Amino acid sequence: MKDLLLLVPDRNMEAVFQELLKRNRSLGIRPIGFDVHVHPQRDPGCYNEGAEWLRAQQHAYEYLLVCLDFAWEGHAQGTAADLRASLRDRLERCGLGSRSDALVIVPELEQWLFVDSPHVANGLGYDSFRDIRQCLQDAGLWPAAASKPEDPKRATEFLLQRKEIPRSSSIYRRIARKVSLTGCRDPTFDRLRQRLRGWFPPEGSEAGTAST
Repeated sequence: MKDLLLLVPDRNMEAVFQELLKRNRSLGIRPIGFDVHVHPQRDPGCYNEGAEWLRAQQHAYEYLLVCLDFAWEGHAQGTAADLRASLRDRLERCGLGSRSDALVIVPELEQWLFVDSPHVANGLGYDSFRDIRQCLQDAGLWPAAASKPEDPKRATEFLLQRKEIPRSSSIYRRIARKVSLTGCRDPTFDRLRQRLRGWFPPEGSEAGTAST
């Protein structure tokens, strides 16, 4: 039995998690065996069918996790907290209980890219993160007073187009492999880290209780 199965909506998120989950020391967890599966119906598939799909795989994994973006067309009305609560309820009704969890990134995965790091800058084809911020501010895509772009996916696509770099999961993979995890203050990323630490505490420590 492996430690973790993670269900995600696309190849970019798959690439990020494939690299992140290898970085057990940076996450503050023990080394784990895991698989990442991409749902063919993307975010709607993860939301509508994710709990049932994970239930069918539960005997091969200790823990199960579904992660999707908040900003996808046709999602249920309400907040990201509402969407996550609905997913957690579906997981509970499938009998997965404390062995599972759901994460909703607001608004989308690209939110995690915008941390001040040379690895982010290099991954997107820029000399420094300052260059990225200035470029987006000049284009009206990053308000001066904001900590991150209001539409991180559009901002990422703009940056890559400006450098004539095709959008690819390999870009996300390279960044996730090297970027410092201490600089990401996104609430969903913090929730992921706490959940993983609760499930997979470092070797030699007692298991803790992950926050909800």
